[in-house]
Amino acid sequence: MNKQEIKAAGLCIWCKQPRGEYGTASHCRPCAKRNNADLLARKKRKLAEGLCSACNKPRGLNGTNTHCPACAEKARNRTNKNADKRLNSRICAECNIPIDSKGTKRLCSKCVPVVNNRLSNKRHEWRAKREANGQCTECGGARDDLRFKLCRNCRTSDYGSPRTEPTGRCRDCGSELKNDSTNRRCPDCITHQLIRNAGLSSNFAPIMIKKLERQNFKCYYTGVRLYAGVNLSIDHIIPKASHNFPGIQCLDNVVWCDVIINKRKSTKTIEEFRHYCKLCGVTLVV
Repeated sequence: MNKQEIKAAGLCIWCKQPRGEYGTASHCRPCAKRNNADLLARKKRKLAEGLCSACNKPRGLNGTNTHCPACAEKARNRTNKNADKRLNSRICAECNIPIDSKGTKRLCSKCVPVVNNRLSNKRHEWRAKREANGQCTECGGARDDLRFKLCRNCRTSDYGSPRTEPTGRCRDCGSELKNDSTNRRCPDCITHQLIRNAGLSSNFAPIMIKKLERQNFKCYYTGVRLYAGVNLSIDHIIPKASHNFPGIQCLDNVVWCDVIINKRKSTKTIEEFRHYCKLCGVTLVV
């Protein structure tokens, strides 16, 4: 029997035993583990010798950690092609199932919190590693003062640009600012930035501004006066962590509220938040 006949019969191509429920397409579970271990050892040996893991040629100075320049370019093209294919077909990049209405462009609703937690854990890991090594947790540079986690440049920067005193004009649109303004953006630009940070499309900006006007520039939960650049923020009534989250682009689920109230609400539902405010002695208007 050749390999194709053995695989068609449901047997392992190495030991000729049934592959079973936890086997791969060609091996039973024990043989699959042994095969994976052999492949990993072979790959480590190639990397230690400075060879490409795909074509066994020297990686050279322009190669990556695992591939020579030619194989690295092929791998990038293959990855981009598969990503575009999934994006056009609305297939989740994590679990390869169709993306539902509550998902994002690349992930389904089930994989979004999983990927976010994974990225958050990785971020905490490399920041803790940098802090232990005496490096800036943001850029990895040397810290001038070990009392701070950031270097001087990162402590005095805002979105990658040096922090300077207000020049009297908005840094985004160039419009004049009020004399007593301590912000570097005008209220309109701050509002649009909050809308983008909330994950909403820029096409929804006029609708969100009208919603702020309908709220009379007051917090949706407490009725506190809202000021752009001071306490203005956007909150999801049904939190993203909830199983019945309607999606980021659902405008009926987003409201303007005070930034402190937004932090206190966090991932609570409206019923849980009412109970929390009752215990804290805070009066809600909703």
